[in-house]
Amino acid sequence: MQEIDLRLLCGVLLARVKWIITGMIVLAVLLASYSYFFVPEQYASAAKLYVRNMEENTQANSSTASNLSAAEYLANTYAKGIKLRPILTAACERMNGRVTPQELGAMVTAAGVEESSFLEISVRHTDPVIAKQACEAIADTLATDFPVLTGDPSSAKVADPASEAVKVAPNVVRSGIIGAVSGCLLMVGIFVLQEILDNTVRDKDSLIMQMDVPVLGEIPSFTQSQKRGKSHA
Repeated sequence: MQEIDLRLLCGVLLARVKWIITGMIVLAVLLASYSYFFVPEQYASAAKLYVRNMEENTQANSSTASNLSAAEYLANTYAKGIKLRPILTAACERMNGRVTPQELGAMVTAAGVEESSFLEISVRHTDPVIAKQACEAIADTLATDFPVLTGDPSSAKVADPASEAVKVAPNVVRSGIIGAVSGCLLMVGIFVLQEILDNTVRDKDSLIMQMDVPVLGEIPSFTQSQKRGKSHA
C-alpha cells in the first residue's frame, strides 16, 4: 500500500483551498435553500410532570440512591405510557377531536429527566395553537388517567404547564452549517483520494516512496532563464 506523505498532502490541500471553500459555500447554500423553501414549518410546546410513588418513605432520610433510581424508573414508565391508545384517545377528546390518536402519537415525545422524578413532554405540529393544546391535553391526561389505568400506587402533577409553541423548524442556519461542513469534507476527501491514486513521479522522494529502490543519480532541471544565462566552454 502506498504511503502518504502528510506534508505533501497538506501542501496539496493548501494549493486547492479555493476549491474547498467554493465547495463549502455551494453545499451550504443548497442545504440552506432546501431547508428554507421545502421543509415545512414546525412548532414545539413542552411541559413537565412531577411523578412520585405514593408508597415511598417520606421521612427525611428517604432521599437515597435507591429512591432516586426508583423515581427515574417511574418517570420513564410514564414516558412509555404516553403512547398507550387509551391515553391518546382521552387526550384527543380533551382537544375536541382536532387531531386523531394516531396523529397525536406521532406528534408527542416524552423522556424522564436524568436523576429526577420529572418527566418532560414535547409536542410538535405545523400549527402552534394545536401544538400547545396537544401538549396541555396529553400532560393532563397522563397525570390523571395513567395511575388509574395501570393501578400503580403513583401520582403525577403538572409541574410546568405547556409552554407557548416556538418555531423549531426549519433551521436554516443549522442546515447551512451542516452544508458547509459536508462540503469541506467532500472536497477534502476528493483531493485526498486523487492524491492517493496519483502515481506520477515528481521528485526523488516520491520515486523512493513508490518504488522502494535506491536512486543512483539525478538529472538537474533548468529553467529557460537559467539556460540562457549559462555558457559552456
